[in-house]
Amino acid sequence: MKSYFFVTALVLGSLPALSDSSHSYSARVPANPGMSCAQQAETMSAVLMRSMNAQPTEAPSCSETTMKDHDQIFRLRTIYIHYSVDDASHVYGRIYRANYSTDIHGGEPHGNEGIYTSYQTCVNEISARSAEYTLNTGIPVISAGCNPTDLDGQFVLQVEGFGQSKAELFYLPVPSPIAGIADAKVTSQTALVLKQAGAAVVAELESGILYYNNIELFSQTVELRLLANAQECQSQKAILDGFYSENQSAHGPSSCQSFDVLGLRFYSLVGIAVGGTNLVNSDALDGTFYSFQECMTAATQVNANTRAKHSRFDHSVALCRMTDRPVTNTYENPSYTLVNLSYE
Repeated sequence: MKSYFFVTALVLGSLPALSDSSHSYSARVPANPGMSCAQQAETMSAVLMRSMNAQPTEAPSCSETTMKDHDQIFRLRTIYIHYSVDDASHVYGRIYRANYSTDIHGGEPHGNEGIYTSYQTCVNEISARSAEYTLNTGIPVISAGCNPTDLDGQFVLQVEGFGQSKAELFYLPVPSPIAGIADAKVTSQTALVLKQAGAAVVAELESGILYYNNIELFSQTVELRLLANAQECQSQKAILDGFYSENQSAHGPSSCQSFDVLGLRFYSLVGIAVGGTNLVNSDALDGTFYSFQECMTAATQVNANTRAKHSRFDHSVALCRMTDRPVTNTYENPSYTLVNLSYE
């Protein structure tokens, strides 16, 4: 690891010599070329005092250093702020990797996806990410800077503020692969239904989507594979769309996708949706059927019984698909099974 790598520590707590209502905050940020070190410290302190309804206990201090990355010299300032407040809000910080944060709900994006490969590219994003942060959280930015990761020459963007956020940052993994649909299209369609659900999408990554929302949303995407022909798929689209709508899931219209296996063409019913609960897919309700029509008759009865009992699908619906292995060694006489979709 190169010598210019450093670790930024967030200090938020009581100072030993001060009362319980006194706290300190520090951050390392890029030097503002239009301000002296003292002026930048005063500006940051003023934002903190306003957002916390706090009072300074002493003048803020500032120290300056330099670092080198990709043959460029960058000026960095470490600013210390001391303040007193009766009711200290928690610090609401987000560590961004390019367009996303590692401090998120629902998991993390894969590997180094989106991480900044130079300090300059990270600094270039500070203004946009800070505006995004305040817009979605409702919290003024106290500090924003670029910190090195454990990997040599790579950086994350950290934005921090104090207060209660009106929305949290979440990560939604996108199911992949889905036969017949490019991964990028699955991602873009999932982003559309997230927006339909009221979420603020801030990044579409290869592995998933980052969004702000007041609750976590879960992927309820269904890929009902192994349908023998387009008609078997088309006949179940309205059932799946009705299931999503009755359970108030945000979704686009379901679609039929074709794909080939060993020279044979099959179809899948695909529904892309999100909602506040997980969707569980389980097979083998009521055994095996020897025609699509027989399976659909059973599915219709299962769904009718559910409706009669609960006046709606009651978080579950039955559909039909071919079994993974047909009765014969070819797909000329396939067998079918009921698939049950249910919300947790």
